[in-house]
Amino acid sequence: MQVSSEQPELVQRRHTTPAATLPDDALLLQYRRGVLFLIRRECGNATLAEDLCNEALRIAVDRVQSTGLRKPDSFRSFLLQTARNLLLRTRQQEASHRTSTGGQDAIEQFEDVGADVSLNVDVPVWARVIKEVLSELPLARDRKLLVRYYMEDQDKSRICLDLKISKEHFRRVTCRARQRFREILERRYRKSDLL
Repeated sequence: MQVSSEQPELVQRRHTTPAATLPDDALLLQYRRGVLFLIRRECGNATLAEDLCNEALRIAVDRVQSTGLRKPDSFRSFLLQTARNLLLRTRQQEASHRTSTGGQDAIEQFEDVGADVSLNVDVPVWARVIKEVLSELPLARDRKLLVRYYMEDQDKSRICLDLKISKEHFRRVTCRARQRFREILERRYRKSDLL
């Protein structure tokens, strides 16, 4: 029987083992595709899934050749569980290789926000868009509230005192102001214009 180059080495090696111990080639490849699909979905990495599937297939075939399985019908389950165990071991190894100095919080507080290029792209455009949308808000209170709270980062209690609203009412007013802002923004601009 001719074996294609797409088939894993283990399927090619299968021809040297007793026929009664392993599933036939077509079934073995079908099991492999099913396991590959499930492992790819679980790990989210096609290359890793391929490696894990091949290794699981090698282990499963070696196991059947050396000791056999108690239930020959359980080969597919054994293959899938072997692949899942390999994935778990891989994740544990990755986690153990990560170093934690305990000082991550201290390091993050010195993070340079300006170093993130995506945050600096089109800042003038965003500033213009925000100013235009704010100027279109129908209520002056909405404009004042959004500017003072979000742009000037003023204290909520100070804004409440100046606008003569309670702190409980502040959340509702802010929510409605943001909603009106969003409606104008979505009416004037497409999402693709703003990204």
